[in-house]
Amino acid sequence: MNQETNSEYVKFYSLESISLATFLGGPIAAAILMRRNFLNVNEDKKALNTLFIGILSTLLLFVGIFSLPESFWDKIPNFILPGIYTGIIFMIAERTQGQMIKEHKESKGSFFSAWKATGIGLLFTLIMLVGIFGYVFAFDTEFDFDAHLYDNKIEQFIQNEEVSVAVFNKFGYLDDEGLLKEFRSGKILWEENFEITREMEAIDNLPMELVEIVEKLQIYSSLRIEFYELFIKAISEQTDEYAYRIDRISNEINQILEEL
Repeated sequence: MNQETNSEYVKFYSLESISLATFLGGPIAAAILMRRNFLNVNEDKKALNTLFIGILSTLLLFVGIFSLPESFWDKIPNFILPGIYTGIIFMIAERTQGQMIKEHKESKGSFFSAWKATGIGLLFTLIMLVGIFGYVFAFDTEFDFDAHLYDNKIEQFIQNEEVSVAVFNKFGYLDDEGLLKEFRSGKILWEENFEITREMEAIDNLPMELVEIVEKLQIYSSLRIEFYELFIKAISEQTDEYAYRIDRISNEINQILEEL
């Protein structure tokens, strides 16, 4: 590392977590995680440059998406574009931060959980969706529905998600009672999100593209509710018998997110 840092008191994001966040949330999500790693070793200038590059890359990504005809994207599987920029960013992260991450791991340093990286990725996924459809609605007068109401519901959904997934970064810091409290609160937020999707479904003249997204968000919310219920049972009963079901639902959640 270029600067001295006490591994006992700082946490890094692993290359795997950076890749996961990138696939879910795009270049800006990767920039947030890589910025934190640079700040940990007092590389403030590199941290700032990384954030700037992440924002610029995301803007260029949007420009590229909107500059190509819809017929082009119809021929491309959904995972291709995220797969390409995730691979590129992984190589950049490995080249610029691989050594510091390796040294941190060898010194028995701590790492942020993959769940936190997932949460950041999901957050930026929803933010990008809001941005994309906000752009479309601003320049397409054919839609006749309450876009402002839809955006407000999406923002509320994002806020609930951000608060609820924070629990996964608290493992190792909270006792069982604390974790149970967090998971129960998170379950309530996901139940609210499920109701939010019901309210979005009821918006008059909602475009079919948004109907499909809302349906996926509703499935996503249902899976999250079940996910949190299983964690509550596992912690309350002090058992790992729910591990298989938790892993299965986690895979289903990831599949839904890829479709989004």
